[in-house]
Amino acid sequence: MHFERWFHDHGFHVHKLSRQIFFEGAGDALLDRARGCVWMGYGHRSTRDAGAAIQKVLGLEVVMLELTDPRFYHLDTCFCPLPRGYAMYFPSAFSEDSRELLARRIPPEQTILVAEEDAQSFACNAVNIGDRIILNGASESLREKLSRSGFETVASPLSEFMRAGGASRCLVLRLEKAL
Repeated sequence: MHFERWFHDHGFHVHKLSRQIFFEGAGDALLDRARGCVWMGYGHRSTRDAGAAIQKVLGLEVVMLELTDPRFYHLDTCFCPLPRGYAMYFPSAFSEDSRELLARRIPPEQTILVAEEDAQSFACNAVNIGDRIILNGASESLREKLSRSGFETVASPLSEFMRAGGASRCLVLRLEKAL
């Protein structure tokens, strides 16, 4: 209620979903400005039917991705849309159908696959400011992949916050214009 009141007081319109729809919020719905869509994770904490509701509210295509590895309970723990159409993700967190969907929707030259070591450090739970990617940490291999794609990485170790189940992206609430 406190958050709803704050948003109303600051000129935002608050949409409420049906109580029968389970949707955990921004961690399972990631805006991809380059593609003009929202990638949405379901399977652990959000349900597939939330996708249609989110699409109706936002008026953007919602691309559903099934999460199958319980270590990656929100989409933002294993997937990160980046500027210029790039995306980094940990393939093993997704069902086979979702991995195939990702391969069809994101060209190989814009795909940055994340190894398990980086995924477990929540490297995908990152914040970008332009081409600067702020993340908990990244292996040399991931930093090189990001650098070759024109991104600068900034490590901001968040080991204490990770104990609560999140990293960089979980510490921000972006309120900029959607597209």
